[in-house]
Amino acid sequence: MDIKTRQVIAFHVGDRSRDSAEALWAKMQLLYREQATFHTARVSRLVCDTLSFSKKLASHIGAIKYFIFHYNLTRAAAFPV
Repeated sequence: MDIKTRQVIAFHVGDRSRDSAEALWAKMQLLYREQATFHTARVSRLVCDTLSFSKKLASHIGAIKYFIFHYNLTRAAAFPV
């Protein structure tokens, strides 16, 4: 997340292994690596008990991208340039 705007700058879908952490780190711009903060987000679509659960990984990733896009738009509106 960007410290100033709190917008998501990179994400990676994977387990909690070192390889996944390195994949996320590689997706980040150098500028953000120095002061990076990490958060996990709960997306209800990823929980089996919800009606919107999908069995396909591509659908999960799409849902996460949509969530991040919407979140970043709301953050941009809250933080005028």
